[in-house]
Amino acid sequence: MICKRLSGAPLALPRAVSIKRAARRAGPGWEASRRRAGRRGQAGPNGSRGCFARPGSCAGFARLLAPARLALSARLRQRPKPKPRLQSGAGISRLLAPARSLAGAAVLACAVSALLLLCAPAGSGAAAFAYGEMPESVRVGLYFDASVTTNKAVDSVSAYSESGLALSMAYGGYQAQASGREQALQRQQAWLQQEREQAQGQAQGQGQPQGQEQIPAYAQEREVHLLDIAFAGKTSALKLSKYSFASQYAAALGGDGASGMTPSGLNELARALGRNGIDSRLAYIDRWVLLAGGFGSQAEAESFIQASLAKDYGAYAPAPASLAGKYISVELDGVFQFVADVSAGSLRLAPIGASAGGASANAAAQSGAAPAAANEAGSAGGSASGSAGSSANASAGGSAAASASDSAGGPRISLNGKPYRGQIELVRVGGSDMTVVNILAMDDYLYGVVPREVQASSAEEALKAQAVAARTYTVNAMRKHASLGFDLCNTQNCQVYSSAGDEHERTTAAVDATSGKIVTWQGSPAQVFYFSSSGGATEDVKNVWGSTSFPYLASVPDEYESGNSLHYSWEAVYTAAEIQSRLLKNGVDIGAVSGVAITGVSAAGRATEVTITGSKGKKVYAREACRYFLEGIYSQLYTITTNGKSYQAIGASGGKAGIAPEGKAAAAGSGLAATLPSGGLMAVSGTGAVEPLPTESGAYRFLGKGWGHSVGMSQEGAKGMAAAGFAYAEILKHYFPGCAVE
Repeated sequence: MICKRLSGAPLALPRAVSIKRAARRAGPGWEASRRRAGRRGQAGPNGSRGCFARPGSCAGFARLLAPARLALSARLRQRPKPKPRLQSGAGISRLLAPARSLAGAAVLACAVSALLLLCAPAGSGAAAFAYGEMPESVRVGLYFDASVTTNKAVDSVSAYSESGLALSMAYGGYQAQASGREQALQRQQAWLQQEREQAQGQAQGQGQPQGQEQIPAYAQEREVHLLDIAFAGKTSALKLSKYSFASQYAAALGGDGASGMTPSGLNELARALGRNGIDSRLAYIDRWVLLAGGFGSQAEAESFIQASLAKDYGAYAPAPASLAGKYISVELDGVFQFVADVSAGSLRLAPIGASAGGASANAAAQSGAAPAAANEAGSAGGSASGSAGSSANASAGGSAAASASDSAGGPRISLNGKPYRGQIELVRVGGSDMTVVNILAMDDYLYGVVPREVQASSAEEALKAQAVAARTYTVNAMRKHASLGFDLCNTQNCQVYSSAGDEHERTTAAVDATSGKIVTWQGSPAQVFYFSSSGGATEDVKNVWGSTSFPYLASVPDEYESGNSLHYSWEAVYTAAEIQSRLLKNGVDIGAVSGVAITGVSAAGRATEVTITGSKGKKVYAREACRYFLEGIYSQLYTITTNGKSYQAIGASGGKAGIAPEGKAAAAGSGLAATLPSGGLMAVSGTGAVEPLPTESGAYRFLGKGWGHSVGMSQEGAKGMAAAGFAYAEILKHYFPGCAVE
């Protein structure tokens, strides 16, 4: 394949990553166990920053005022009045205007006090918005098995935090059936998944879209603190690995019949067993236990217990324990600490010193109660020597795992050498084993998204527009990857997300300046998409993903793009043989390629249908598939030219023959003459009509503009508008006509 890049597209520029895939599915992400509260920049009860409803063009704020407004109207006018629509700060002034008497002022004071109480931070409430609640935290997949990532699921990871790490078990999460709101949001986004997958299926010759995964709801979770890990220095590290046992059963000490079992107490027991020649190791199932020996059957384990444990260690209630399940082992600087059964939950790591977790997590940690979801048969153990090191300071009622919020710049977790905000979660799920997830607050997540989606050197208002667009996309795409145990991935399939080490102060400031702001359509979060560059005009969503249900995803002029960004102008050249090879690779066999033509064009000039003709038939690509059937096609905005070798002429008997293109005229079977246009793309039929016919071509040249799907906001256009003096809200309203920013 021959690919060329036109001059004027500097390769040195950082890549402005486009979202190549529309959000396939959504859930509201309203997690009840932890809620951010408080004014932006002010710490809430859990140490995190929150948001509050502000006066502005927000329709939700006007609705928030309704009770106080009605009471005030009744006292002052003795009759109802029309609802005042608040516009910026002037709305409050208009609301104050009728209060001209002491009585009116008193009533007004009560109304304003009530309003302030409604807006004030609450201990466990989420911030109020026109459409509902902002998701408090985001679960981001870092390592997982899916076609959208090269960061595959891992066998082990290393972790470190200067302040130490708190380890906990989490149960619940993505377990229950989807709620009514989630199902509604799923239906709203179903078209995106179907159209996108259909486009991919066409591009790959699969013919049918892939099936939609069942999306579980996020049930209220329960978190149980296990122990704290202190590190000797920066070279110290915690290693967490997938673990399995060679034996089927072990003898578990510290089970249901024993009470007050702690890691430190069980480690003392392990040393005592070791002096008697019995190997054991510490494990957490739904409780702390010590696992001794390794056996092929339950009967063997029972015999061992009667012979070696019942007499001297009966107080620890030894009992056979099945080793079936999924486990994670924990080692500190090469020294075994414990294994955890994660068959019914996940293992979490959080920096010590971050804000405390939710009330439910604290209660579980302090009570030491076994989670209801735990699997009784899933105990851990094995016949290996070793016990928890002295550096593991464990206590069932110790500090709870830190919460996801880390907005104030608290301690970080170093995972495989990269720093992350919030928590790290390890999950062993079928098809993606072991999955690594980063759990963090919404704005903390955006700190790692915005600098990867737009250059930090861009104008301030462009950075703010990107922050709001990314936040809105996040709200709508929550639980997109719920089947893998997280909300969004860290690739272009969702939004490119990096570690805290790649954050930039300018993009962080843009996220802070717009905290809580999203793009809305008629009071609900709008379906917001963005991409690198359009080439002069964005595209209507119906010509990309097929939907006609989103009037604000329409084609708009994009006249402020610089024209010199990466892949703004591009060129790719393919031979007929290369195209045929690509089709065969995707399972499409139409024989030798004899023609490639654009057979459908949108009002904005983009290809909406491309037809490839071969010796065995034709293949038609529609909408977004027009930029995926070949590599190096950066948008749907392109033309195709060819250097045809010869015409194909059809005789009166239907036979075909090649003719040289040098002659400009051809005669029909009836004797009529017709002039052929230049380029070798037309032929004369038996009736004398000039009709298009495929040519035997040496190469096809694709000359295009723009990079990305072209639906929604052009990042290059937003930068140009910001440089021209437009505010971020004006930029967003241009690309999403009819929408509000609130």
